[in-house]
Amino acid sequence: MTRSSAWRRTTRGFFVPAAAPDSTAQRIIDVVPLIPATGALTGWAAGFVHGVDLLDGLEVDGESRLPLTINLGRDLGRAEPAGRPLHP
Repeated sequence: MTRSSAWRRTTRGFFVPAAAPDSTAQRIIDVVPLIPATGALTGWAAGFVHGVDLLDGLEVDGESRLPLTINLGRDLGRAEPAGRPLHP
């Protein structure tokens, strides 16, 4: 069913109806499945969620989209590559 044109993929394994509005709120909702329990929504999106309507995720030109950033938290099990430290 999700392979039809009636749905669009937001992230791996998650879909919304194709008719869903392409709004600021929908952009934020689309990334929620990517945020781990120890993570958080950051930047302009966090401000928007807390009521700052001027932070709409758009550049000054009113058309270009700003990237939506999330904080993944700590201790997500990153491993050092063999023989190379992560932080030189």
